Amino acid sequence: MNKSILIFIGLLIFSAKSFAACPVGTTSSDVIVDNKKSCVLEGNYTKHNLVLTADTAWILEGPVLIGAGNVRLDDSSPVVSTLTIEAGTVVYGRPQSFITITRDAQIFVKGTQNNPVVFTSLERVNPTR
Repeated sequence: MNKSILIFIGLLIFSAKSFAACPVGTTSSDVIVDNKKSCVLEGNYTKHNLVLTADTAWILEGPVLIGAGNVRLDDSSPVVSTLTIEAGTVVYGRPQSFITITRDAQIFVKGTQNNPVVFTSLERVNPTR
């Protein structure tokens, strides 16, 4: 195969990955922080397995609820939701925003000493639109 075609295909794959859509249940935002696309978390996430990745700027809008509390689908199965936050992920909160992890839901924060997960205020950075 021609070398220039391989380079073109590689760039196409890279572009598709760089500008992939936000996960189901989140919405795309026109705010750009640290040259990353941004996705907005807002509302209730029940029956979700949500993964926050380091290649995206995550913005909290108001209260964010992970899980459904004690709600059960039948007599034996709880409604389970998980939130996984990968190492190096930064979550930006707008005023009055927060995350609540309910009973029967789980959170997995995979930060390390050298690649921590950071929660900060969106007001402290200078995002562009």
